[in-house]
Amino acid sequence: MKSINKITVLNIFSIVIVQGATFVSAPIFSRLMGASNYGIYSVVNAWGAFVASFFGLQVASTIGVAKTHYPIEKQIKYQSSILTLQLLSFTFISSLCLLFSDSISGVTGLSNVLIWLIVIQGFSSSVIEFANAKFIVEFDAWKNLILSSLSTIGGIVLSYILFSYFPQANNYYARILGIVIVNTILAMIFVIFLYAKSKLVFNKEYWCFCLSLSLPMIFHSLSGVILNQGDRVIIQKYMDNANTGIYSLSFSFASITSVIYLALSNSFLPFYLDFLKREKRGDILHHAKNLIELYTVLSTGFVMLTPEVFKLFADKSYWEGIQYIPFFCIGNFFIFLYGFSINYESFMKKTGMIAMATITAGITNTFLNLLLVKKFGVIGVVFATLISDILQFIMHYYFSARIISQGNHPVPFKTQAPYALAFCTFGIIAFFCSDRYVCVRICLSFLLGLFELVKVYGRKSIF
Repeated sequence: MKSINKITVLNIFSIVIVQGATFVSAPIFSRLMGASNYGIYSVVNAWGAFVASFFGLQVASTIGVAKTHYPIEKQIKYQSSILTLQLLSFTFISSLCLLFSDSISGVTGLSNVLIWLIVIQGFSSSVIEFANAKFIVEFDAWKNLILSSLSTIGGIVLSYILFSYFPQANNYYARILGIVIVNTILAMIFVIFLYAKSKLVFNKEYWCFCLSLSLPMIFHSLSGVILNQGDRVIIQKYMDNANTGIYSLSFSFASITSVIYLALSNSFLPFYLDFLKREKRGDILHHAKNLIELYTVLSTGFVMLTPEVFKLFADKSYWEGIQYIPFFCIGNFFIFLYGFSINYESFMKKTGMIAMATITAGITNTFLNLLLVKKFGVIGVVFATLISDILQFIMHYYFSARIISQGNHPVPFKTQAPYALAFCTFGIIAFFCSDRYVCVRICLSFLLGLFELVKVYGRKSIF
């Protein structure tokens, strides 16, 4: 088995490059577009994520489970066979969009051109997600790093070049096209590579195995999109594009913590599945506790420094969004925690329970968004999202701990609770002290970081 430290470092390095490029480019693009156009771009991204959930059929979510079910020599054939499902899905859905593009445009308020860009973006994103899932479960962190870097940096560079070809009134096309063109090229290269290596297009057994697990995950993914992206659509509908842009930029800034947990979780996932397969519960608990501690320290440092960094990151017209960021980060913390439960549910082939929990949270989020946006504006939507994230954590933990494992959860609540309580406390402090106690917040972040460095050095392992 490859070193956990090596894979973790490469995955974190991948995230640093991707998020660093996004972090640097976000204030540039937000200034170039302005709050209103940035809001339109964010809504297009939201619809793109929604469409990607359909195109992908969530077949990528089965790659890890298939690795524990089929021998290594069958993995590439399984992957190429289920990729065919994505291509058939793209053909079907894009045909529907062609037939009903005017109606779709009327419902969404977006032009036909944007509708087609959303369709293409959804397809390319789903293929890249497939490729990343393949590289992660195969411990191929280098390829994951290269693909992620090319996708992000290539999209940023091309978008910036295209800005000179579009007027200010609709320059959001430049940013959207930059992403779509680069991701489509990378997606096609991967498709050709996989089929050339596998030489298999269809296998009935693989399709049945895949669909039995992936179909419930479609509803999980769609509900996840509603949780993460639907709020922008509602803010745009009931308020305006400017508020959508402010909300989106603060959400994107807070997503640095979600990127951190993705890097850590992606590094831990293949080992987690392997430990489950070999029933090494002690190893799971040991590494999971270290992982949660590390994420708590990193997230606390981030949320404490948010006000000062965000003011450098964004134009003054976006500073209203500073107050939203601590609550986004608390929500991300609970998403990180329920990852242990979701991966266990997936390993046990109980994806229906995953879908049930996420659908419930998605419906709750939509209801709360509609209720609170009218009374409290954007901050109401922020709290609706936070409540829904906590609800997801509760439901996923209940399903995995009480129904599937009969009280024997791989990472029990008593291990997770102290860290959750600590971070919620720090998040609330950060909200109330966003414009004061700068030196105290900086010193606290430094001391926590130093503490964690000593812990990592002492155990000779990142987690």
